[in-house]
Amino acid sequence: MKDSFYIDLKAYPVEKYLRVLDGMEMIPSRMILKEDTAARFGLLKNEGIDHLEQLSAALKNPDKISALAKKTGIPEEFLAVLKRELSGFQRPPSLLKEFPGIDPDVIERLEEHGIKNAKQYFEAALTRQDRIALAERYEIGYDTVLDLAKLCGLSRLYGVGPVFARMLVESGTDTTSKVAECDPSALFIKLMKINDEKGYTKAKFRVKDMEFCRVYAGNFPKTDSFEE
Repeated sequence: MKDSFYIDLKAYPVEKYLRVLDGMEMIPSRMILKEDTAARFGLLKNEGIDHLEQLSAALKNPDKISALAKKTGIPEEFLAVLKRELSGFQRPPSLLKEFPGIDPDVIERLEEHGIKNAKQYFEAALTRQDRIALAERYEIGYDTVLDLAKLCGLSRLYGVGPVFARMLVESGTDTTSKVAECDPSALFIKLMKINDEKGYTKAKFRVKDMEFCRVYAGNFPKTDSFEE
């Protein structure tokens, strides 16, 4: 069965990822990814690395990184940092109990039946029929089932954790499809207002972060519209 939670790395060209890296503001420990990036990605392409699944495989462990560095002349440190950055595409899913605003009793009921994280829940709640079945099976209100589905769907976005997912839901930009179509500046203003009122997080976020979320959200199929 095709994974519906993560981006399909095989369908993500390295050229597209290069543009993403070029537009990102890096933390100091990852600034090396701004050095000769286009030329180094060209060397990766010369090795037959065309999409992110191939890139991920080529950077799988230190031995592979070392071998690729020797073969291409790309600094080993660059490749090691690239591996860490790339891991954000398929980071471990958030635990359901980490999402704010969900009754702990609901979480406990789901956990008792083996549904403990965002990936497990998202894949169990993809369609309206799925969500109705979840509501009936575990005696959970449909609105709660839908709310949690939206939270889990948003948590797939790069850099979006449980708290930020809750803020996005409250903003009305409550699916990856809506994030992909948002006005980053307008969304930023909404989120700032929500955070000022409710104090969800002390973490700093900027319009640029919203712009990156919008670009990243466009990689997901429109399977999580949750309009029904």
